[in-house]
Amino acid sequence: MDKEADPNFYAAYFVQNAFFLILCSSILYMLLIQYNSGELSSSLGAHTVGVLLIALSQYVVCPYDNLFYSLFLLSVLLIVRPFRLSFVLLSLVLALSTLARESSILVLPFYYAFHLRQNTKLKKKELYELLFLGGTFVATYAMLRAFIGLETPFYKGVLLMLNFTDLWSISGALLLPVVSFLLCAGSQYRKRCIAFLLASSPYVLAMLIVARTWEIRLWVPIWLGLLILSRDISPRAPKPRVTVRRSAMESA
Repeated sequence: MDKEADPNFYAAYFVQNAFFLILCSSILYMLLIQYNSGELSSSLGAHTVGVLLIALSQYVVCPYDNLFYSLFLLSVLLIVRPFRLSFVLLSLVLALSTLARESSILVLPFYYAFHLRQNTKLKKKELYELLFLGGTFVATYAMLRAFIGLETPFYKGVLLMLNFTDLWSISGALLLPVVSFLLCAGSQYRKRCIAFLLASSPYVLAMLIVARTWEIRLWVPIWLGLLILSRDISPRAPKPRVTVRRSAMESA
């Protein structure tokens, strides 16, 4: 931290990150516990893992990581629990999350993996929606780059060789498949987890080329997606209503 910086500056970052971490925890609760048909103890464990993945990856003080995670999880919630205007809201949330971090593109692989059927094909409506989401991301990112200025580079340099020669970078790159395997091991939904990983491969490849792979926060959205996809996230069936009729003798 900068010793000459105003303490209120860092205090504001702390309050902001704490607020959005609570929001992330609330959305994870709705995804994994409140509307989940799985076992409660297992769902609580998955919720704890998700919150820890977000909290322990905060190695720098920045205002946008927890903000992005909350928007990403909100997008996931709109995909998993659709309603009448959910796709419109999903498009708006995707645009907002793109303004925070380019990692919002991972919403597209999640949408694809969640709607994947046995025949590995999407319905025509889902395919059109996926293409529209892709167009929303491209348009938002293009307008963002135009606003920032085209003279600002897309990346600071090609770091591919560094990521495969530096010990810390190698460790960060290896952490992605290791944690991903641990999150999906033993799950009966491995197919959609693998589909999500394969669809996310362009993002992973881009990070290997232009980013430092020891920045664990780059992999957190993938791990959150796998954590949700690896579980039974179907809505909990409502309990049947039990009506008790009083006999004529009791009523008398």
